[in-house]
Amino acid sequence: MPRTRSVVTRRHVLQSLALGAAGGFTTSALGRSRAPSLRCAVFQVDVTPPLGHPTIGGGWRPATGIDDPLSALGFVLLGGDRPMVFACLDWCELRNETYLAWREVLAEAAETTVDRVVLSCVHQHDAPYVDVGAQRILEAAGSRRAFCDPWFDRLARERTAEAVRRALPTARPLTHVGLGQARVDGIASNRRVLKPDGTPYFGRYSACADPKLRAQPEGEIDPQLKSLTLFDGDRPLATLHSYAVHPMSPYGRGVISGDFVALARARRQRATGDQLKVYATGCSGDVTAGKFNDGGRDVRAKLTDALHDAMVRSDQSIERFAVDRLEARAAEIVLPFWNTPSLQPDALQKRVADEKAAFGGRVDAALGLSSWKFNERDGRSVGHHVLLQSLRIGSADVALFPAESFVGFQLAVQRSRPEAFTLSVGFGECAPGYIPTKQAVAEGFREEHGYCWVDETAEERIVGGMTKLLDG
Repeated sequence: MPRTRSVVTRRHVLQSLALGAAGGFTTSALGRSRAPSLRCAVFQVDVTPPLGHPTIGGGWRPATGIDDPLSALGFVLLGGDRPMVFACLDWCELRNETYLAWREVLAEAAETTVDRVVLSCVHQHDAPYVDVGAQRILEAAGSRRAFCDPWFDRLARERTAEAVRRALPTARPLTHVGLGQARVDGIASNRRVLKPDGTPYFGRYSACADPKLRAQPEGEIDPQLKSLTLFDGDRPLATLHSYAVHPMSPYGRGVISGDFVALARARRQRATGDQLKVYATGCSGDVTAGKFNDGGRDVRAKLTDALHDAMVRSDQSIERFAVDRLEARAAEIVLPFWNTPSLQPDALQKRVADEKAAFGGRVDAALGLSSWKFNERDGRSVGHHVLLQSLRIGSADVALFPAESFVGFQLAVQRSRPEAFTLSVGFGECAPGYIPTKQAVAEGFREEHGYCWVDETAEERIVGGMTKLLDG
């Protein structure tokens, strides 16, 4: 494995000390501050839903049990003009007005602005999935079944905001950032596999019982787990790990769990004491553990062991660099809606109102309508309005991508900046659903999978926008 110093050069460190201005972007910078004036506060709070709460797994089956608790956790970086917040939620997704509401309440708690709140969901499936606007649409159509609980969402949001407020007075000096990475083996594989006739399809799901599909190569993945550790002198305050894979072992039972990623994080947390361990999922719309997950009982433990081992090795590889400035950047882009008849508002409304339709189909239609309504506010142009965001911490960048962006997006951004250390995080604003590459669109991914609301220009808009944001 290459040492961190090979990807973080003196040139990049010097570049990170220069205030950037990305033309045409809404960019915010905290300004230049010497290390002693920078501080870091960490927070963690339980956001485990009650029994009976809907989950994404098992067709939104209500929770019948709890294997392990879910957390909202992260850190606040202070110094310069306004604070920066990084928060990760052990939930499946937040969408549209709900995603905005979470960022607004966290911004208020940290006394900062929404564009400085970087919020991601880990995307475990036996966990809450929330779009309050879609729930209202279902209720208006007479559905007696809920796919999310707005009351519990509000409660969890308030708990997390209170945890942020309580953390601020405990902030410690931020003097150094530690950067590391380690190759992960035996977890990630691409959904894309080949049929016997050689044509591609995307049928290797998170759990895959077909030995012929599991025998095929891993395909396009990012094999590196990356780690960013914040230090007060020699004392580590928090570590953010990121790896690109759908975080599901056996799932869909309606039993709440943070799955193997949260279990690995918790094990590492126990070993490191009061150093907060945060895990975020990278761009992995097309990456699952399907090659290594046959759905057996022992799979979760094996995946937990493999990820934990990579976390340990990544932590052991870190090299420290002084931090003398922080910078938050944000750029709004528009991802046009997929222009297909079934996703037009009239067709979606008809499907939501069909009491004979499957509940999952009604939910998908309500999600689509929620996106149309949310994105049309204030006379906006048609399409998903999403925010690309980055946090520059000394010589490192944390980059947030929307929804289920394909792994090729983060690989392309990383290739465009070979001397930089970029830690990629997916599952920001989740309303666009799957965001496939242009090649995957041509190969029929959208028609095969559904759960996709964007057109084929999304790849160039996201990769180009993120590259420009980071290089600005």
